[in-house]
Amino acid sequence: MGKLFTPKRIEDIRSLYAHLPENNRPRVYWVACTQRGQRIREKLETWAAPIAQDTLDKLLPNLMSRENFRGARGELLAMYYFHCRGFSLEYAPLIEDKTPDLRVSVPDTEVSFIAEVYAEDKAQDEQKRQHWVDDLYARIQKLDYGYRVDADFGVVSADWDDNRTKAVAAEFGQWFATCPKRGDAREVDGVRISVRSKVCTQGAVRIDILSMGAGWVDTERERPKKKIKGKVAEYRQLICTCDAPFVVVYIPEFTTGTDAGGMDDALFGKDGVRVTINKATGELVAAEPCRQADGLFSKGNSALAGVLLLSEVGGEISPTWRLNPGARYRLPSWIAQQNG
Repeated sequence: MGKLFTPKRIEDIRSLYAHLPENNRPRVYWVACTQRGQRIREKLETWAAPIAQDTLDKLLPNLMSRENFRGARGELLAMYYFHCRGFSLEYAPLIEDKTPDLRVSVPDTEVSFIAEVYAEDKAQDEQKRQHWVDDLYARIQKLDYGYRVDADFGVVSADWDDNRTKAVAAEFGQWFATCPKRGDAREVDGVRISVRSKVCTQGAVRIDILSMGAGWVDTERERPKKKIKGKVAEYRQLICTCDAPFVVVYIPEFTTGTDAGGMDDALFGKDGVRVTINKATGELVAAEPCRQADGLFSKGNSALAGVLLLSEVGGEISPTWRLNPGARYRLPSWIAQQNG
């Protein structure tokens, strides 16, 4: 019987984090060491109970860390779900310098697959996103061209990096060097800047109005697609080496995370309407719902065998499987029909 929060581990977590101000203590501290974390602690222990202790011991360093607690919790949920289905699981070995989370097999069959777990963490993503917004803001204000501008940073996301903000700012610097006039606008990598006025020949660029615009809504909608696509890209070479189906287990945020409809948009394409018009009269002949061809499954991602959306609803685990009909290594359809 696996065990996570032994008295010694609780004391270790307390010694790591209790000296910090309350608002700076990580989630694992509140779960392991406080009364208010008891319900979550008991849930995690329930998930851990059927898992072999040596497997849990590999998970524990991430579970106890500040940065990786939610991801480790997601891995534990996936392990518990697969165990309840009667599947065998182990941590995947290092392959081609990559280590996906789990190797899962179905006893008495030839079915096995690699599973990589991604747990949504909107709070962490928002912190990262705000960091890159601040970074880009500072870089643009350092441009020595004396403009007052309005800017829309709506497309900036947690996935940006230092090279990207640097490149965007540099391109705007080249644009300012061409002496744009009032009302002129430029878009670089989805970031839009419009000129209000030229204040002086030199001096910092001043951003009067910073908008996060509709682009942030689009970023939220695109989150599951981008995260899953990133996992496939990360392990593409490994998938070819292993000759095995690759599954992303997607753990949404509780209550506010991606639901089955949002996942279907990411995989099969956004909802649309196909209309038929009589060319002679201009009258509408028919209108029927359809999917746009912008989903991961519809764009030739054959390395991705499927996605398991693993949610918690009313204290129960709710699995939703989506299998890729165009996968190179496919899973049998019955695996998605059993919601153990």
